[in-house]
Amino acid sequence: MAKPGHPVKALPGNILSVSVKFMIFAALFAVTMEICARIDDAVRYGAPFLGKYSSERLRSRDNLGSSFNVPNARFEKWQHNSLGFRGPEVATRKKPGVTRVVCLGTSESYGLYESPGREWPAQLRELLPGSRYEVVNASMVGLNLSSFNTYLEKHVFPLDPDIVVLTVNPLFYVTSQNKIAKQGVRPVTDPAQKSTPPPRSLRESLVGNLRVFPKLKQVVKQAVSENSPATLKRYQISSTMRQVQEIERMRLQGRKPMKAVPESYLANFEKELNSTIDLIRSRNCEVVLTSYPALISSENLASYPDIFLDNRRFCIELSLMGIIDTFNRFNSVTAHVSRQQRTPFVDTHLLLPKSTEFFGDNVHYTDKGATVFAEGVSRLLNGPFHVARQTQSKDRE
Repeated sequence: MAKPGHPVKALPGNILSVSVKFMIFAALFAVTMEICARIDDAVRYGAPFLGKYSSERLRSRDNLGSSFNVPNARFEKWQHNSLGFRGPEVATRKKPGVTRVVCLGTSESYGLYESPGREWPAQLRELLPGSRYEVVNASMVGLNLSSFNTYLEKHVFPLDPDIVVLTVNPLFYVTSQNKIAKQGVRPVTDPAQKSTPPPRSLRESLVGNLRVFPKLKQVVKQAVSENSPATLKRYQISSTMRQVQEIERMRLQGRKPMKAVPESYLANFEKELNSTIDLIRSRNCEVVLTSYPALISSENLASYPDIFLDNRRFCIELSLMGIIDTFNRFNSVTAHVSRQQRTPFVDTHLLLPKSTEFFGDNVHYTDKGATVFAEGVSRLLNGPFHVARQTQSKDRE
């Protein structure tokens, strides 16, 4: 019997027993949480209970290596019709008397932060008279200008569009031009054609297939954002800064990020944009160009440091001022091409207010931002452009 005042020593067997029980409890808890996460996906999104569930199921590539949206695919709020486009079903043959408008861009047009059905092509569909227009969102995440022509041939021209609205991501183009300058050869511009990544370890595969972690992360982030937004912002800036510095170390290797986009990049962009316009017009189709809106500007550079730092991760070769220069000068080239080619132009970069009320990050929109974008294109199509097309049709008759 233990003496008064002296603690009873735990036996090694007891310690082991407690540890085993704790590990079993933790494992059961983790399994239960993962099962609940999978049930939640199945109920809310119709996701398969087993197997990996990620945005990768939305896109694939053909036997030539060109990427495309998978028909009838779904991941969370993103869903494709039978042709692989966001939005309602589209018949291959359009109705007589209906003008078919195809919106072509990358993730900012495909939709990211917007509520389901509130991406700008979907809102444009609501703004235009359904008796006269049919809007198709043929945008695809990661689509670069250098891949536009191939994508048009395979996925857009079979629909016999009357108007193609082009929104070109300049940062993607700068990144591809950097690769050309560095390697001396034309890089793969289609993200699906990139070299196969090295095989993941068993641990990485298991963690990557778990669905509960992203949900828990979102819950924690939302809770911190509501209760201590300043703490969350400081953490995000610090974390992103470390990522940016690491990417700079690996990619730039001591070189300074560019403060201005090279003239050769702009010249190549103008040449390729003209080529795409000529190709579309060769199919008896009109072209509408838009500028590329962005939150970042020289006036608000200090207002959203977390957002601007995050954007640098995707174009590490450019400084923050270099990113601003890229948007301004590429948008100027697009406006110049529109004047030369006599194509209608909507300056959506000017239309969208530089505020997080309209932007979810530097280049993707909120519901309100998408509304402003859609209204700008709608005013053009419903206004002088519609009158001009009617006049042209009568002249042809």
